[in-house]
Amino acid sequence: GAEKATTREEGDLDEDPTGFYNRKEVAAARVLQTSIRQSMCRIEFLINCKAVDARKAQLIKIITGDPKIMKALIIFQARIRSKLTRARIRRQTKLYKRNEIANEILHTEQHYVKNLEILVNSFLRPIEKILPDKKVKELFSNVEVILGYNSRLLSLLEERMAKFYSVGQKL
Repeated sequence: GAEKATTREEGDLDEDPTGFYNRKEVAAARVLQTSIRQSMCRIEFLINCKAVDARKAQLIKIITGDPKIMKALIIFQARIRSKLTRARIRRQTKLYKRNEIANEILHTEQHYVKNLEILVNSFLRPIEKILPDKKVKELFSNVEVILGYNSRLLSLLEERMAKFYSVGQKL
């Protein structure tokens, strides 16, 4: 990680196919960003403070007096902020996709159970009155058992999805 950081070019922090940015590095960047913010606040405080010793005054003068250092700090902080924002958007996109997949599974199961109910109620029941049991079994096999299992699965899915949306939990 640290070796790669030294070889990266300016403006090279956007997307990295090598996986340069992982969770540990993002966490480290957050800590570093906080440290920079605190340092900048301390510098501002020291500038406004009357009692400043010579070393602190010299450090403040170097950092605030050198536009290159200030520009580098600002660019670094902007890159960290940008990277953290992209990471948050990626997490939100993954959650959105997962929710869409879960909804698609739910709707597909609802449609399937509805079609099985139509098959049983509109076709199987009337044909049972006309044909012998052996022929009905050949035509419809275990469709009622399948309907039972899928109805139970559907009720569990609906229950889980209702809980997910009401409490905001993860699927």
